[in-house]
Amino acid sequence: MKTKIARAGIIVLFLTAVYFLNGCATSTGAVKFPKPSVNYKPKKIYSISFDGMWKIINRVLEEKRITVAAIDKSAGIITTDYIEGPTTVYVAGLGGVGNSRYKYNIRVSEVNSARVRLSIVAKLEQSLHGSTGSTPYRDLSKRNPKAVRGLEGWLYEQIERALEKKG
Repeated sequence: MKTKIARAGIIVLFLTAVYFLNGCATSTGAVKFPKPSVNYKPKKIYSISFDGMWKIINRVLEEKRITVAAIDKSAGIITTDYIEGPTTVYVAGLGGVGNSRYKYNIRVSEVNSARVRLSIVAKLEQSLHGSTGSTPYRDLSKRNPKAVRGLEGWLYEQIERALEKKG
């Protein structure tokens, strides 16, 4: 009888632990990273003038409400401000909350007078918040290549869609 009670206690304890730890790293779901369409592959070289591409990129950023932090047309560089990413709760909140953010570094360069190369690099960061305070944001791009490629692919796709509408 005692072994049945002990076994039942262990099972209850185990199920409670599983239930409690099920939230080890769950997203709150309020904000999600944008993703490109399934099987989307960016071209990266486009048949358009530098000025034409520059206008398209700026229009897409404006339409998607992505704030530009720095811009240098002569160098072909645009850096966006940080964009809020998903919040992750660790160990049901006891392990803290991770707030993520990302930004884009965009570069346009001429291949020739009628073609340009577009390079988009996303930077993904996270800060942990717990009962003892917050950590500084740290770069997680290399540890999350799939998420970073998704962010980059999404912006390439938005720009390509705008190019198709233009043409």
